[in-house]
Amino acid sequence: MDRIEIKTELKDFMLIDAVKDIDSKSILGAKTFFFDPVFIGIETLAQLAAMHVRHITDFTKHAFLLKVKYFSAREAVLNGLHELSGKLLNHSSDSYSYELSGKNNNDVLFSAKLIIGTTSYNDHLRQEELVGYYKKVFSCLQNA
Repeated sequence: MDRIEIKTELKDFMLIDAVKDIDSKSILGAKTFFFDPVFIGIETLAQLAAMHVRHITDFTKHAFLLKVKYFSAREAVLNGLHELSGKLLNHSSDSYSYELSGKNNNDVLFSAKLIIGTTSYNDHLRQEELVGYYKKVFSCLQNA
């Protein structure tokens, strides 16, 4: 099988700076953008939703962006501190639908409806390694 290599030129893969609040239906976070292109906003919201899925499933499933149903942005470049919010709209055993947004000074600058898929861990998705990693990241984000 050929290998696909994606180069985003990002220094860090985790884009969320903090998780401020979380419950079974919603998550609040924060991200400071530094003149980033708007597609980084989509990835940030996807990471926020995926972190919520991991939390509500007690880190027993691998979560990933399955589909962007809708995305809107008022700016082509994102800058400054943004409050991130995500609301779980519905879910099945393997997919979770979210409505998410990024606000700067209470002004919604980008929003999305995303579907997060889940799968069981397997030989390629090593549960012991990944669960420990995501639990550590989640703890750090809550204490940021």
